[in-house]
Amino acid sequence: MNLSAFDLNLLKVLDALLRQRSTVKAGDRVGLSQPAVLSALGRLRLAFGDPLLVRDGQRMRPTEFALSLAQILEDSGRLPNPARFDPATAEHTVRITASDFFTKMMLPDLMARLERLSTGIALRYADAPNPQSMEELRDGRVDLCLLPEIAFASWAEWRPAVHAAYVLIARQDHPDLRAAGVTTAQAMPVELYCRLRHAAFRVIEAQPEHQAMSLSALSLERRVILSVPTFAAV
Repeated sequence: MNLSAFDLNLLKVLDALLRQRSTVKAGDRVGLSQPAVLSALGRLRLAFGDPLLVRDGQRMRPTEFALSLAQILEDSGRLPNPARFDPATAEHTVRITASDFFTKMMLPDLMARLERLSTGIALRYADAPNPQSMEELRDGRVDLCLLPEIAFASWAEWRPAVHAAYVLIARQDHPDLRAAGVTTAQAMPVELYCRLRHAAFRVIEAQPEHQAMSLSALSLERRVILSVPTFAAV
């Protein structure tokens, strides 16, 4: 276990879990939501290489290793108070899962802000979004996932990171658009939109798209002939 990289604030969560045997009650004890407690438990499991607490009916049962830690935590008397986060002095590597759409939209400004703050914070893009992204976040393998809202697990806490408008692009002098009299910045009839052939940027193949969900509500479907996992490929 690398103590230099271990977040001591996690010990407060572990202490609460061992006392309460419930993620909800443990969260109430330390002032965290249940999803945040589950995320912390995932990081603790990864750090200690042990399940620590397992589901046993309506409660959680600690492992033998966790019970040995409980004694250590009790003997320590007082756990350290969480330090207030100061980006000017913090030294931490933030592991991020994001598509190249988000890196293009956010990364230049984010790096400029970090440079102005002169922090010890480093960013590492761990992986492109995939079906395991939420599991990696829960287990502490990544710290932040930048994903479409529809890809979030129900337990995840999220905040809007960027707002971007959908814009339809087509090659100049597209014959179908010309025949329909559709010009630049003009609204396109939805029937024509569905009839055209589309190239789609799809972050996670198994996840539905916003466009597909909106069209499905109208009993419509567009023709996607090419799906690509990167924004640049479009």
